[in-house]
Amino acid sequence: MHTVLQGRPRMFNSVEQAVEWCVRSGQVRNHESARVSMPGQVVSSTGVLAAKMVEDIVDTEQGYVGGQPARRQPSVSRDSISEEVEEAEVESGEFKIPAQQASNGSLTVDRSPPETFTGPGQFKWRIDLARTEPHWAGWFTGLSTRFLGVPTAKLLLLAGVDRLDRELTVGQMQGKFQMQVLPQVGHTVHEDSPDRVAEVLATFLIRNKLCTATDSFSPSFPAS
Repeated sequence: MHTVLQGRPRMFNSVEQAVEWCVRSGQVRNHESARVSMPGQVVSSTGVLAAKMVEDIVDTEQGYVGGQPARRQPSVSRDSISEEVEEAEVESGEFKIPAQQASNGSLTVDRSPPETFTGPGQFKWRIDLARTEPHWAGWFTGLSTRFLGVPTAKLLLLAGVDRLDRELTVGQMQGKFQMQVLPQVGHTVHEDSPDRVAEVLATFLIRNKLCTATDSFSPSFPAS
């Protein structure tokens, strides 16, 4: 846990930056999933959950505010091309920075960084995991023994078997639980491969007669 906490930034300049870090660091390998889960893990400098901010912005863009239709402001499409773009641009190194007309009629260069989807600001983690350190031992100590002791059908989803401890290895060889290794996923298997996880879970439930399959469902066979 210390290694995990030391390897992640304390703050982000935008939700987009948080999502990008999440994917680049390997915390979540599925970009679409990271876009859904990360906004729920960070809050703005004023304590507003980023997921709420994104939801409000999406509602406004779709024409709804508080469940009611919103008045849309006229805007220029992102795909539109200005006819006078060549005259209104000033070169700066390799890039052209758009110029704006000042009140006296002269052109001035706007060097402020572009706003992101959630606007400028800082976002920090919603929960300070470092403060939960006194409880870490209780989360993991004896977990394998408790898992094997559950008197019912069991399924263990893994990204790999390299960290499987002795108790689980022996238990799997004795057929005490079903083990499914998912390829090309990381720690968050349900986010990295949601479709495959759903398929494995559905097959497990049907196999143990905990539910009935629909006519269109084709169960997959466990790998181990």
